[in-house]
Amino acid sequence: MLIKLAEENPKNLMSLRLNNKLNKNINSYRFTNYDLQSPLIGVACPIQKKVLKKIGSINKNFIATLWDADLYMRLMTIGFKTKFTHIYINEKTNYKYSLNKDYLLHDRKYLDFLWVKKDKNKIIYLKKINYSRFDKRKLNKPQGPNGRWILNNKYYYKYIIIPYFFLFKKIFPVYKIYFYFSYLKTLINLIKEKYFKN
Repeated sequence: MLIKLAEENPKNLMSLRLNNKLNKNINSYRFTNYDLQSPLIGVACPIQKKVLKKIGSINKNFIATLWDADLYMRLMTIGFKTKFTHIYINEKTNYKYSLNKDYLLHDRKYLDFLWVKKDKNKIIYLKKINYSRFDKRKLNKPQGPNGRWILNNKYYYKYIIIPYFFLFKKIFPVYKIYFYFSYLKTLINLIKEKYFKN
């Protein structure tokens, strides 16, 4: 069904919707969920192979997540629009371990570096300098110093990896703080828009 809709709408990113606790409304799919001016980012949008080649395929500098958001942003720079279908997907599985959670902050910082520019008090998305400087030749190279296992050996595992995961997953779960901070910003902005409009 989703592929059929994508074929019927060749210049649109036809997106699924997630049926979970986080994605309650359309604004939760925004590039920056507390900024109502930021672009809507789709979920599992089908992309034609020829279009994927045109924009340079997947950027492997992302370690675990948000690579798809980068793809959709690049497509938006050449005229694609995000459209949400009425097809919902249920997310029931919740693993204790997640590579996405471990590298969310790294990948989010890189995504913002590529696509966000602050001009005085205004935030500009889809800044064109990044699309023009996007180097397709580097896409097939390994992650290099960003790679998770670049220094992998028994000493690195014992004295770096195990303490790292104990500290940042058990004692100080950074990804939870990031999400709570984002939702707090969303709430503050909604209150400002509703009660403190000029």
